[in-house]
Amino acid sequence: MRSGGGMAPQVMKLYVVFSSLEIFDKLCSSFGQDILEALYASASSHARGWRGEMALDLLVAYGYLTAHTLVLFYQAVALSVAINSNSNVLLTLLISNNFTELKTNVFKRCEAENLFQVSCADAVERFNLSMYLLIVLVQFVFVQKEELTAARLHEVSHAFLMICVCEIMVDWIKHAFVTKFNRMRCRHTLARGPSPPPDRRPLCCPTRPDVYAKFTRILCADTAASATTQEPLANVAARMGFVPLPLFCLAIRVFGNEVLPTLALHHSSGPLLLLLTWLLFCALKLLISIAVLGFATLHIERTGGSAALEEEAKEMRLRSVGRYALIGKQIM
Repeated sequence: MRSGGGMAPQVMKLYVVFSSLEIFDKLCSSFGQDILEALYASASSHARGWRGEMALDLLVAYGYLTAHTLVLFYQAVALSVAINSNSNVLLTLLISNNFTELKTNVFKRCEAENLFQVSCADAVERFNLSMYLLIVLVQFVFVQKEELTAARLHEVSHAFLMICVCEIMVDWIKHAFVTKFNRMRCRHTLARGPSPPPDRRPLCCPTRPDVYAKFTRILCADTAASATTQEPLANVAARMGFVPLPLFCLAIRVFGNEVLPTLALHHSSGPLLLLLTWLLFCALKLLISIAVLGFATLHIERTGGSAALEEEAKEMRLRSVGRYALIGKQIM
């Protein structure tokens, strides 16, 4: 792959693999939301017309989770191949994917609903990318077992930093030009008059276009509305198009097959270590849920309460917008 003549075909193969896996990931996420919702409705229903309905939904959900987990696994493998190969291959792949993303979103008319879908997709993409980088790091430490020399550590950290910086810069440029071309201005910076009191100021950047504050309020309303349920962030995940179960299955597969065999579980403290790790993750999940719920409640109180929220939601027509809902003639 380091020769000039053989690099171009390898880059094209990786580019095709990345593009195909991204498409399959979106299709699986859209299809998987409906499958898991049908499974939940079948499990919580007390009046089933057919006794095998639950078993059929469970079988379909199992097949979906297997297929989507394989797609995510191959995405992580492709990213690992790009990182462990020549740095020029990774740079070329990043530039190709990111400029394709810019071309897809920037030079089109984008309504507020479409921008909402783009913002949700970017948030989910960043979280998935962080998980892929964590999996690549785990494989580098536990599977390859290379000697952590200064040169090798610098090479890996440089690749990780290049991926993160490129992703952030492309998203920043994309949103900047989308808001500029579609004339999405910051309303409160152009208005003349007294500034609101400190307890009514929004928890956002004052120079950001006003539409992003409405996106935040919609997600905060979903979080606050589902606070009494067993899973407070389920409505937000459904609106953003994030399906956590396949990513959780991928993490279990990677850490179970590559990390657990290296641990001394035959020792008497091995099961205690697993129990403490599980309790630690449960506590971390609880703390994150409390922090997100607190931020959502505080944000709604500072932005005028539920009445103003419902009025802006009706104006922007964002209440019915989901990640994979057809808006106009396209899904962003």
